[in-house]
Amino acid sequence: MPRGLPASYIKQAKRELGKGASWSQLFKRAWQLYKGTKLPRILGVRKRKSGGGQTKMARRRRYRRRSNPGRRRSRGSRKIPILPLIGVGASFFINPGPEEGYIPPWDEFKKGEWGNGLKGLVKSLVGYSCASGKWDLMKAPGLHVLIASVVLSKLLGLLGINRAFSNAPSPLNKLKF
Repeated sequence: MPRGLPASYIKQAKRELGKGASWSQLFKRAWQLYKGTKLPRILGVRKRKSGGGQTKMARRRRYRRRSNPGRRRSRGSRKIPILPLIGVGASFFINPGPEEGYIPPWDEFKKGEWGNGLKGLVKSLVGYSCASGKWDLMKAPGLHVLIASVVLSKLLGLLGINRAFSNAPSPLNKLKF
């Protein structure tokens, strides 16, 4: 017996349909009787005849998908994160280790010494000294600037600065802090 269907309606459907009725026909008729008599009996409302449309049994239920509030906003086009790019760019101009004889990587690149410039960039961003072969994250100034710029970018994004820039004129709406 389906849950919630009183046995009296099943018996009434059996009497109406007779012995040759299948279980599905029987329960369908019992539900029709139950739904048709429930409102008038409880609320005192008159029965309305259905105008040839679907019965409540035949209606298909559609479930609305709940959306995640974070995904409700449209993504739009790709944005260029300014502050993290400034953090990476700053590591080109910061002297990674004057005590070990390094000079800023940008100056090395301008001289044409790409190997020394790359070593200085690695020292600035990662903290690995190619001269001594040791890791020291406290002597990685480019990494500190990069982390600070990423944290600041996240905080500005939470404050809603990026949404304000998306409403700006064309070249500025591609920027993201």
